[in-house]
Amino acid sequence: TDIIKMQSTELQQLREQNEKLQEEVGVLRKVQVSEDTRMLVWRNEALNTHCAQLQQKVDDLTIAHSKAQIDLHKERQRHRAQEAEMTQHLKLLTVAYEEVLARKDPEPVEL
Repeated sequence: TDIIKMQSTELQQLREQNEKLQEEVGVLRKVQVSEDTRMLVWRNEALNTHCAQLQQKVDDLTIAHSKAQIDLHKERQRHRAQEAEMTQHLKLLTVAYEEVLARKDPEPVEL
């Protein structure tokens, strides 16, 4: 019976120790989940910040691209206006040259 009492006492101690360890495991799991949650929150905040920075960069580049397109459009308009002006000037020179040729005696013109 002494052996049974010793085994019973030992079994009771093992059960108590097991219960304490189970409680510790539960606490550690909660701590781990809490740390994982904090880490995920931190990562989420970091990603949101990075996302906002990238969005700002996209917005800035979009604005710069739009400005460049406007400048390019204005430059094309200036070139077209210059081309039209030069074409008109060439036509006037052609008419004036033809008038000069019509007034003179027909002589060969050397270019």
